[in-house]
This record gives sequence, C-alpha cells and structure tokens, in this order.
Amino acid sequence: MTDYSTNPNGPFLRLRWNQVSILLSILRDAGYTKTHHIERIYLESAENFQETFGFLSAVAGLSKSETDEIDFTQPAFSNEDETKSWILDAILSSQNVYRSDIFRYLQIFCIDGGEPRHYPKAPTRHYQSHIRNFLIDLGIIEYNPNDDYYYIPPGHIDLYSTGCDIGRRVHPPATREAVQAEKESVGAAAEELILEYERQRVGQQYKEKVRRISIVNDAAGYDIRSVTVETSGVHIPRYIEVKAVPRISHRFYWTQNEISTSRRFGEWYYLYLLPVGRAGKFILDELKVVQNPAEEVLDRDDIWEVEPDVVQCRKRLRDSRGHPNAP
Repeated sequence: MTDYSTNPNGPFLRLRWNQVSILLSILRDAGYTKTHHIERIYLESAENFQETFGFLSAVAGLSKSETDEIDFTQPAFSNEDETKSWILDAILSSQNVYRSDIFRYLQIFCIDGGEPRHYPKAPTRHYQSHIRNFLIDLGIIEYNPNDDYYYIPPGHIDLYSTGCDIGRRVHPPATREAVQAEKESVGAAAEELILEYERQRVGQQYKEKVRRISIVNDAAGYDIRSVTVETSGVHIPRYIEVKAVPRISHRFYWTQNEISTSRRFGEWYYLYLLPVGRAGKFILDELKVVQNPAEEVLDRDDIWEVEPDVVQCRKRLRDSRGHPNAP
C-alpha cells in the first residue's frame, strides 16, 4: 500500500480539477482541434497541459491522431456536478493508475464517530495534498475544520467499501476457481454458510451487496462484506470475519492483519463465531455475533482470555555491523 505520509509522488501530482474542467471546456467549444492550438488556448488560463491531457487520455478516451488532430467526444452537461460525476464514473470504470491511487488513498481512512475519517499528521500532510484536493473537488471527501480531519460523506461510502476490498494480493478471475478449491475446508464452508445467512438477513433489496471477499483478496482482513441497514434506510458496510469455533470455548485464532483491520473499521467490523457440533456440523442457531471486537474481545478480559501472538524469529544473514553470520 502506498504510504501517503512519506510519499509525495503519484499520478495526481500537478493535476488539478480546475485544469481538467478548463480543458474539457476548451475541447467542447473548439472548432479547430489541432493539439498545438488546444494547448495554446489552455496555457492562457491553466498549467500542466501534459498531465491534464494524459489524465483525460487514461480515463476518458482522449487521443490524438498522427496528424496531431484531437479525437474526443464528451456528453453534454448542464452543470459542473454532472461533469464531475461523469469523470468519476470514467475513472472507476476501467483499470488505470488514477483509480488505483484513489483506492489506496481511501484505505488510510479509519472508522471513527460512525464514518470513515483520516486525521493527517501536521508535518507530513502536504504529501497527500494532490490527491486529497482532487477528491475534495469531486466531493468524494470533505474536511471538518473544527477537529481537523477529512471524512467520506455517506454518498461515497460504497466507493470507500470497494477500495477497502482491494488489497495487495487480489486474485484475478482466472485463478479464483483454483483458489476456491484450495480453500475448501471447515473455514471455507463456514464462510459460505454465513454468506447465505447474511443475504437472508439483509433481504432481497440488499442481497447483491453481500460479497465473499476472501476468495478474491486474501489480505483484506475480513471474509465477507455485508451491510447494516439503519432505521433511516441508510446502509453502511459491515465487515465480517468468520470463525468456526468449538461450541463450548469459542476458541479462535486471530491474525495480526485481522486485528489491525478490526481496529481500523471499529464498529463496522464484526466477528461471526459459528459453533461446530458433533460430526463437524455447524450450529447456526448458536451463532455469536461480536460487533467491534477490537474493544469487545481484546479489551474485555472479564469475558475473553487473550493469549499473545507467537513471535516468529529468523536468523539474520548479516549482523548489525554488516558481517556475515556463521552458518
């Protein structure tokens, strides 16, 4: 994952929404579309033509012919908001570096106060400014000046959820069948049962939002993404880690990645502890659902016994002074 606290570079460097808007306006109104002509007009009121041209080429199909003629068709929009919505859809509808960078950036937001928030560190916050300002202009994130944090408004929670589903080890569709076969076990069977349970719980209207993430991303830190439908009708993500557990003790193993993910998602993260009875049969009627287990398990020693993780050690090839260690 890109570390936005220390990495100042990225595809959004020198890219501004107002520059994109200016180029779109010029292309819409220009009768003469030679590249050098468009560039000259653009540079009268904006900067970074090559970066802006490259952005529209990557996400919206802008191109130029061998005769330097620009080929580009854009829909007719009645206002700026429609233009922004079209550009956002264009970014997300194909694989491109801008889409990937947006998703990586959104992954640094953690659930706090019932919404995804990011509290930037003052000494390094400027490293995030290029992508952050672009997303603010698109309305994907907003700023709370009173408490100095950025947050994702309800209208873009689905975008945040999609970004969270994408990790460092995502399986391409061609390999998913093989991965699924490898995961046929008690744990995989438990996930399939909970997948169906969740679809029944949320009902027909939201069943398509229930997805088994573990078969496409084994580094997500959760197995299933579902939704919690509030009384107002608003639906928020529910990140579920499924554990098949002994019926009496409910003992389970929790990886550091899963623990870290649970802390990040807070009240949006759930443990589904599914008891296994005789002959390996699941007892769905005794399913135990734990919301925010980072607090309700790790911080509740009156209910849970938590053993520290096993420490993995490996001998260094060289010592601290750079000398080879003896075999």
